[in-house]
Amino acid sequence: MADVIVVGVDGSEHSEWAIEEAARTGRTLRLVHAWHWTADAMSIPAREHHGHGARHRGRELLDRCAAHAGRRVTTTTHLVEGSAADALIHAADGAAMLVVGSHGWGFLRRTLLGSVSEECVARASCPVVIIPGPERVAPSHRPTHATGPSRAQPA
Repeated sequence: MADVIVVGVDGSEHSEWAIEEAARTGRTLRLVHAWHWTADAMSIPAREHHGHGARHRGRELLDRCAAHAGRRVTTTTHLVEGSAADALIHAADGAAMLVVGSHGWGFLRRTLLGSVSEECVARASCPVVIIPGPERVAPSHRPTHATGPSRAQPA
């Protein structure tokens, strides 16, 4: 499975880097979108209704990303209910790399909600490439290396 690049798909632009990397290296893209319903006082019918909407939006994001990759690379899509970090870490087991975006939400929001990219770096068994959002970094400063386990090497 080391010929696979796993990409967290959330609608941001970081998947473009992964598509180009897969095309350059001849690797397959595994596109993963996770959605999570937080437990609260809502009834089960409301959860099922809203959960269906979340699944539908996730499927649209995956299909759009796969269509964007087009014929340049082979893609598979995986829609997972659960924690984004857990889904990505599981999907990336044995992969060549995991590519995620960084929204740069700041200390308070990251403290309350956690950081998917930070959790992936800490727990993934493969190198993790973090692509900053376009509002955070000029295009000329895109990533030049992967972070993660000690076997990560410059890209």
